[in-house]
Order: sequence, then structure tokens, then C-alpha cells
Amino acid sequence: MTTKAKTKKRVTACIIDFEPVGRRGKCQKNESLLACARRLGVGISSICGGKGTCHACKVKVLSGTFSKPTPSEHEEFISQELKEGWRLACQTYPTSDAKLIVPAESMTTPQRLQVEGLEITILPESSVQSYHLKLVAPSLSALQADADRLLQALNQRHKLHCRRVDIDALRTLSDQLRSWDWECQAVVRNSEVANCIILENTVIENMGQRIEDSLIGRNVALSGSNRLPRSYRLVLGDFSQIYVP
Repeated sequence: MTTKAKTKKRVTACIIDFEPVGRRGKCQKNESLLACARRLGVGISSICGGKGTCHACKVKVLSGTFSKPTPSEHEEFISQELKEGWRLACQTYPTSDAKLIVPAESMTTPQRLQVEGLEITILPESSVQSYHLKLVAPSLSALQADADRLLQALNQRHKLHCRRVDIDALRTLSDQLRSWDWECQAVVRNSEVANCIILENTVIENMGQRIEDSLIGRNVALSGSNRLPRSYRLVLGDFSQIYVP
């Protein structure tokens, strides 16, 4: 039996990984690495048409077993290079699943990386905002629950989509609104009115953190970093200036 016949008998279809292009696919029986690469869309140079004379299709084997080096490969590589895994793709036939590197000089086209981009500044949207409200006092002709009155005013005047009031805030809402003569500062966390008491002329900005069960006085400036999803319970006196990292 000839060497070629023996090779045909032992070769089976196997999976080949081509790096660094990241292409992986099945190599058919008696198919060279070059032919397999072309079928899978991996561009490996070969001026001689796969005859092993141009020596342009160099690859480096990382794992797997292959056919023995041909005279053309012994002519191109010294013994140390063959031991390191250097082969000609057109002369090499895999006999098992394998992984190999296609060097830049063996590629038909160079790999290109995206090195340019468009930088856009995006300001984070705070999940906690404060809104000043002056509600209309209820009457016999305008019967409405206090919570619904608050949500309706928030949504209409500030173009929000609040759907609920924090249960703790709801327990004291009616008494608080009446004691404040229907004027209040509502803290909104996402789509919920939070349980906080905030007096007039207070400004809350860029607070990605959660504020709950807090008492904040008049003319307070409160700001945050929008970085960590923490929760804070605050008691701040009038004219405080606080930054939460």
C-alpha cells in the first residue's frame, strides 16, 4: 500500500481553529489546511496554487496531529522550526482536531482594528428628583383621594409617569398636605413618590442613590454622583449643602 493510500485511510473529518482570525470549521477528508482555509473564508496567501513552491502559506501549529512534513517544507524550515510547529498550509493535512496561527505575513489581507470613534458626552439621568407642587384643596365639587391628587399634579405639570406613592409616605400624606396648606416638595424615585419631607426652595440634583424616610429643611442643596446604587436616610437642616459621593 502506498503512502498516499495509507494517508487516505487514516484521515477523518476534523475541526480546525484558525487564529487570530477566530474562524473555526470542519476540514474534509484529504483536504489541506490551505484548501480548508479558503473554503471557510480565511485568506491565506498562495502564489503557486498549492504546489508548495512559493512558501507563502506559512502557519504555526498549536495543537493537533498532521501529515509528515514534505520535502518542500524541509526545504523551507530548519528542523527547529518544524519542531516549533511551522508548516506550509498547502502541504499539511490534519489527522485530528487542531488549532493553528496564521501569521500576518501569510494573510492575503491585513487584519484591521477600529482605532477611531465618535466620542459623545451623555449626562446620566438621576433616578431621584425633587418637584415643587402647589395643589388645589379638595372641595365638594372636586372629590379625589389625596394620593391621586398628588400623582395627577406631578404627571400633568412635570410630564412624569408616576403611578404610586410609597406606602410609608401614604400613611401621613393627608395630614402633611393639610399642615403645609397643600404646598409640598415631592421626591420621585423612578416612578414612585418616596417617603420624604422636603421643605421649600430645596434643590436635589444627580442623585442616583435612593433617598427614603428623610427630613430635609429649607434652602438645601443636595447632589450626588450617580455612581453607586446606595440608599440614604437623611435629616438636613436649613441652608445645608451636601454632596453624596
